[in-house]
Amino acid sequence: MMRAVYQLKGLVRQRDGYPVISIDEMEIKEHEIVALLGPNGSGKTTLLNILAFLDPPSGGEMSFEGRRVDWSEATLYRLRRRVTLVTQPPTMFNTAVLSNVTYGLKLRNVAGSERRARGRRALEKVDLQGFEHRSARKLSSGESQRVALARALVLKPHVLLLDEPTSSIHSDSVPRVEAMLRDLVDENGTSVVFSTLDPAQADRLADRVIHMHDGRIDHER
Repeated sequence: MMRAVYQLKGLVRQRDGYPVISIDEMEIKEHEIVALLGPNGSGKTTLLNILAFLDPPSGGEMSFEGRRVDWSEATLYRLRRRVTLVTQPPTMFNTAVLSNVTYGLKLRNVAGSERRARGRRALEKVDLQGFEHRSARKLSSGESQRVALARALVLKPHVLLLDEPTSSIHSDSVPRVEAMLRDLVDENGTSVVFSTLDPAQADRLADRVIHMHDGRIDHER
C-alpha cells in the first residue's frame, strides 16, 4: 500500500477575510500523479503554493510524510528541499540556460562537473539540447517553461508541483513533457501534482483527478 505524502484536514486559506481554499479532507500518495482540474479562480494555484510550503493555511492542518507541519522557518527550510514547484509563468535568472538549470544544484554544493552533466541530461529530456549557452531571458515562453521543468528535474525532488506545466508549450512538445513526467514517477518514485484546465490532459496523464470549484474539492476520480 502506498503511503500518504500529504494529508490535509479542515484546511482553510483566507484572503481579505474570504476563504479561497476550504478543503475538508485530501490525501496525496507517494508514486502517483494527481491532477487538479478546474476553471481559473478555483483555487488550484493557491493549493499548490500551500503544498510547496510557501503559503501557510489560515486554519486546519497539513501533514507531510506522516508528520504535522508546524510552519516554523526551521521546519520549512527542510521541507522545501523535498518539494519543487514550477510556476506559471516561470522565473528565469539573468544567466545562460545551463546556469539556470543547475542553480539549485549549486546551492546544494554539487560539484561543477556533475552539475553540468546533470543539467545537460535534463535539457535533453525537454528537447533543449544545444541551448546551454543561450540567454535564458531571451527564450520564448514555451522554451522558458521547458527550462523550468529541466531545473526541477535535476533536483530529483520527492514531490514535483506544476502549475499548468504545458500551457505555454507548443502542442508538438506536450507528449514528450507528459512522458517525461511519467518517467520521473517510474524511475525516481516522485509524486507529481499538477494543475490544468484541460480535462483530456488530466485523464491522459493523472492516476487521480481532483475536480476543484470555488476553492473546494467538488469530486475526484
